[in-house]
Amino acid sequence: MATYISGLCLPTAILSTGVPYNVTTLEQLTADIATLNAILDNTCVTARVGFELTWNDIANTPFATHTDLNTFINGNGGAANYTSVETVGNVQTFYGGTAVNLGDSFMDGNDNIVSIRDDAFQVVAQGDGGQSTCAILETIALPALITQLGNCQNGNPALTSLNLQAMTAQGKSCQSSNDTLLSISLPSLTTQTGENQSDNPALLNFTANALTSQTDNNQINNPLLTTITTPALTSIGTGNYVGCTYNIMTINVDASLFGAADILLAQAGGATII
Repeated sequence: MATYISGLCLPTAILSTGVPYNVTTLEQLTADIATLNAILDNTCVTARVGFELTWNDIANTPFATHTDLNTFINGNGGAANYTSVETVGNVQTFYGGTAVNLGDSFMDGNDNIVSIRDDAFQVVAQGDGGQSTCAILETIALPALITQLGNCQNGNPALTSLNLQAMTAQGKSCQSSNDTLLSISLPSLTTQTGENQSDNPALLNFTANALTSQTDNNQINNPLLTTITTPALTSIGTGNYVGCTYNIMTINVDASLFGAADILLAQAGGATII
């Protein structure tokens, strides 16, 4: 037996059909709600993502339009083809870029940039210098970046989040002298030259599971570093993390790469080589 209800009528103003919705039974209402929920469950809403720059104040952005950003990047040896920009508060999101190369010195020395995020996976490369000595930069997320040259991501006192998950190769002097960075993970990195991941006073962990080759003076002078994970290394230079005077507890690397003296020095400092 149906349960009858009265007085439920949605006005045409809130219905896309323009026809009033009248229901007379609870069963009809319940069935209609179930149908609507099924439609909503199968509706795919895709968020629009792009290359996002967050500023301490939007008035401090050097890029009034997407053309300004393209001009800046292309003028520094890069390649950018963004087609539009959306600004909400202090956040600018640039759209339309494909296979972007940020060129040299992107955002180096900028005191107003808070966050750099490539949520659209558009940036695949950059040159020499980039995202260094930025006073309030907290986040660098370039998850599609494959290669960069040297002198990138250095000297950022507020940097706490770093995502370079696709990077396979970099030059020298990267990810160093960042005062508050606790962890560096570079899962796709296979080769680097020298003087990387050094002089980070708060760094606790460095992981590069795919790294096969590095040259000299990497991962040095990190006073709180306790774990280095580089199990795939087959070629190593001199002056790297072995022979350390700081408190490394675990070095996951092939011990055959080191000489007996290096191993003794590392173990004397408390490290376990596995």
